[in-house]
Amino acid sequence: MTRLPGVLLPRLIRVSEVLLGALSERPRSALEGCRFCNWELCRGDPTAPCPVVIAAASHHGASRPVERPSVSIHEDRRTIDGQDPPIELWLEPGGIAFRLDARRRLEVVCRGPERGRLELERLREGHIALFAWNRATFTVLEAGREIFVQERALSLDMARGETPRQRVETLHGDFARRRETPPSRWL
Repeated sequence: MTRLPGVLLPRLIRVSEVLLGALSERPRSALEGCRFCNWELCRGDPTAPCPVVIAAASHHGASRPVERPSVSIHEDRRTIDGQDPPIELWLEPGGIAFRLDARRRLEVVCRGPERGRLELERLREGHIALFAWNRATFTVLEAGREIFVQERALSLDMARGETPRQRVETLHGDFARRRETPPSRWL
């Protein structure tokens, strides 16, 4: 596990829980099939039900983050609906941009080893910028399917008390100025 990049850990956990749940016909057999059950490592709350049993019972997979004492993964998510005329959704830092017409709806998941919250900026013409916290990554889902995964966390050299939004604006200007230069990727 030490060679696995930390940003991939939540995806591995999610896939493992879904696989173990799908391989089991009954919740009890899910527990028997796992055989590595360690309540302290599996979740921050030892009274929480086993995510594999939940997956087997619901056949949907567990969607809540799993915390481990040595590697806690903190998560925040937002759902963004497109509009007519289309709006732009920018993920900062990194300048990843999406055009969203009225038919598109995206779920943006931000995860990182540090505690944080997505900062949302609503802009003129309905445009939206989401700012990740330090050392966090983005995953974007459309209709439940991953359409963008930021594999490497971006780290901002921020002054004490400075927010990621303030740092991005200090480095690259306000949203109007950032829009003048092309994003690093349009999706």
